[in-house]
Amino acid sequence: MKTKLQIYRSAQQAAEESLTAAKSQYESDAFARSRFDAEKLDPRDWDYWVQNYNQSRQAFAQLATQKSFSKLEVENEPQQ
Repeated sequence: MKTKLQIYRSAQQAAEESLTAAKSQYESDAFARSRFDAEKLDPRDWDYWVQNYNQSRQAFAQLATQKSFSKLEVENEPQQ
């Protein structure tokens, strides 16, 4: 049996991965369902999981568009 924290972290990880894997709302919903099923979570945890997934996905999408002070390292960029 998983704890609420484990389910919460599962939803967060899925939300982060879905930002690159799912472009539309339909793809996002399908990704969420397939990820939930792949982790073999209890169906009674779906409401909690999907709520955290949607909230995390929305927050991560906003954060992905914001600039930070740290420089983004690119693999092809020469190191100094």
